[in-house]
Amino acid sequence: MLDGAYYDTSALPLVEKFASTMMLTKSTPSGRPEPFVLLPHTKRLIANLLGWKRADGSRLYRKAYWSMARKNTKTQSLALLGLCLLILDQEAKPEVYIAATEVEQSGECYEAAKDIVLSN
Repeated sequence: MLDGAYYDTSALPLVEKFASTMMLTKSTPSGRPEPFVLLPHTKRLIANLLGWKRADGSRLYRKAYWSMARKNTKTQSLALLGLCLLILDQEAKPEVYIAATEVEQSGECYEAAKDIVLSN
């Protein structure tokens, strides 16, 4: 671990509050938009990515690889994370990039983010 690194306990509750104002537009039990509730595995990812900070307050982790089985809301969760970084981050001109092994997959994440925004 980096010298001076610490865990910021306010990171996850902020994202959870933001998520609670959003609608999950795909992969819902009803097939219709429902309030976005972060699943435990998504909470762990976000807590680790956004919670761990360097001594100067910047995020400790700058890249991550997240893999899991299909139908676990990966695309929607990462779309929400991207929106959080775009809207909630303290950067003056934030940039969020979507990368995938296939163009269609990165397009799906973009569409998920767009749908989340348009449904609110």
